[in-house]
Amino acid sequence: MKNRNKVVIPMLLLGSSFILGGCSSSSSSGGGTPPPPTTVNVAGSVSAPGGSVAFYNPSITERIFAMFVGAPAYAAISGVLDVGAGVTVNLIEVDAAGAQVGAVIATATTTAGGAYSLDAPEGFTPGPQYVIRAEGGGGAAIEARVTSTSVNVDPISEAASNVVTSTASDLGTLTNDEVDAIQNAVDDVSQDINPAGQGVDALAASLQTEAASNEESSNVINSTVTSGTICGTVTDSAAAGIANVDIAVSDFGNWVTRARTKTAADGTYCLNVPVQGDSDPDTGGTFSGEYILGAFNRTDDSNDSGLHASEWWSTGGTAYNKFDAEMIMVANTTTVTKDLQLEPGARITGSVTADGTGASLEGVKVVIRDFDNRTPVASARVKADGSYRVNVIPGKYLVVARNKTIQPYASEIYDGGTGTNNRNLGAPVTVATGGATTLDFVLEAGYMLNGSITDGGTAVTGMRVMVNSNSPGGPAERVRTNKQGNYRIWLRPATYRVYAYGQRNLSVDLTTSDQTLDFSATVNAISATLQDSGGSPVSQTKFRLYDTANNYLGFEVSSSDGTVTMYTDQTGDHRVQIRIDRAASAGSSIYDGQTQLANATLVNTAGGDVALGVITLPDGGVLTGTVYAGSSGDTSTPIGNFSVEVRDGGTAGANRFTRVKTRGDGSYVLTLPAGTYERVKMRDATGNGNCDSITVIASATTTVNYFDGDNTCVVTP
Repeated sequence: MKNRNKVVIPMLLLGSSFILGGCSSSSSSGGGTPPPPTTVNVAGSVSAPGGSVAFYNPSITERIFAMFVGAPAYAAISGVLDVGAGVTVNLIEVDAAGAQVGAVIATATTTAGGAYSLDAPEGFTPGPQYVIRAEGGGGAAIEARVTSTSVNVDPISEAASNVVTSTASDLGTLTNDEVDAIQNAVDDVSQDINPAGQGVDALAASLQTEAASNEESSNVINSTVTSGTICGTVTDSAAAGIANVDIAVSDFGNWVTRARTKTAADGTYCLNVPVQGDSDPDTGGTFSGEYILGAFNRTDDSNDSGLHASEWWSTGGTAYNKFDAEMIMVANTTTVTKDLQLEPGARITGSVTADGTGASLEGVKVVIRDFDNRTPVASARVKADGSYRVNVIPGKYLVVARNKTIQPYASEIYDGGTGTNNRNLGAPVTVATGGATTLDFVLEAGYMLNGSITDGGTAVTGMRVMVNSNSPGGPAERVRTNKQGNYRIWLRPATYRVYAYGQRNLSVDLTTSDQTLDFSATVNAISATLQDSGGSPVSQTKFRLYDTANNYLGFEVSSSDGTVTMYTDQTGDHRVQIRIDRAASAGSSIYDGQTQLANATLVNTAGGDVALGVITLPDGGVLTGTVYAGSSGDTSTPIGNFSVEVRDGGTAGANRFTRVKTRGDGSYVLTLPAGTYERVKMRDATGNGNCDSITVIASATTTVNYFDGDNTCVVTP
């Protein structure tokens, strides 16, 4: 608990002038009255559980009364209302322990709507050492750090202020931007807890606990006091700085966010990250100092009328997803400078609300993925008013509303209609330079899949859990475990296949109730570095693992340096398939250099982790096309989620090389080694069509369109 002592006489001496109770008085000499000192206005609102009744846990009667005396001013947490009139609000200075230093600087009381406005003395500059503290009934108090002249006081600001106290030993080393990053980190988890029956202190404590448990939020908080620094400037296509662009630094290889900030008015930014060799409290090891950096433009027209796109940093300036982002090394405390010049882009915007009630679903994340290969490009959290907004480069995208909050509404993939839980049935969203596309989501009630992952009894942090639709089959969602090894996702009523940490459950029934699914095993890792024939790394490539019966175990995606790691709980033989389901110069492969899964060189994990070293992929050509439901020439009805299987060395199932499913627009893409393939099998639910003797030429594209109505293949060239 902070020191809540209240100074009865608020007074600040300023030379021969002083401020008392918000009024100023001065002595004068000579013939005239000197002008009053210029003050600095600080204003905002105060919201708390129970509103004007109390800051402590209110009774049922008090809660009912509070609903009549104050409108919901803070939408982030239910039961939090504006405090109404007459609450004392003080501007004070505090030390690193949160205790008040000196007299009250300025004071005010709230209006009927819970608003306050006070005048700080001339020369006052916002900083982490200042707080706005509101005094409530029963001796309770609630506060916010003053990082600007607009300061709202609520349970989130209270929790963030407590985090500052517990994190920083010297407030002089903390900047306003770093405090804002802490505030935003706490705000991000505000929808992940149940606030029922909690007063200010209990609710703030719950928020702090959740922020510490959440991998991303905890990383952001801890990074504010680390010694590595990355700075730079974000500019538009005319080299002018862009303000309020979100900057995120993620760990290279696992892509979890490590630090966040926003660009200043001139487009500059600075943030802290751990230096290579710093101790990692989560793993017991040390930090690699290897990061990637992204600039996410979620601003409006008044800030960036050019709609400049979100991008990741690379020396070539063309990284549009995290898998192509170039590694940034922070080896010591010397500032690393990384500038980004954003290209003209397009905006995807809209709202996310609850089916039936129309309530805003704050905290849901809208994820924008490349339509062809599903790699994430950008994302945006839904705001308190239900809106979201993010800029991307012109292109074709898959848009997903992912719900990991406590709100019981199912995640949804945009399909142009009522939504779907299968990415392969999602509709493409095409955006052009300078355009704005509006996509609104109305999420239906769903069921929660949650659980934990442990390895030898130890919680596994940051592990991806992959959820596939069981019928008709196809990718639904992916989610990561928190620092306690726990995960949570809301899904549509259906049965699912769930893969995590080399383990799997092939029938999880979410048709009638929530389900808990824990994974517990000791696992091994199979790792490799993928490169093309010229020695360049191959990124965005799926490293897929199978057992010897060709049962699928899961996949991971290679980073910009070609590195990739996949896990397995099996100690026997494995088969590795390297699938490139996008246009690329390198072709797919079966380890080691095979084009039949059955002929894969087996990888045995009986002795523990296996490092396969560098795998050089063959030169490739692109096989692409579209599958249609009608007869030859009828392109009116493309089919999504349709299996296209390539066979080599024969036409039988034993000759299977690789398989991909069509997207929501019926299209598919594979890059294969140059050669002639005996069969491209079109595997639908009612019959199987064959496209035989398909030739793929290196650095060229072969198009095979298929008409399911009459089993017709149209090959070009």
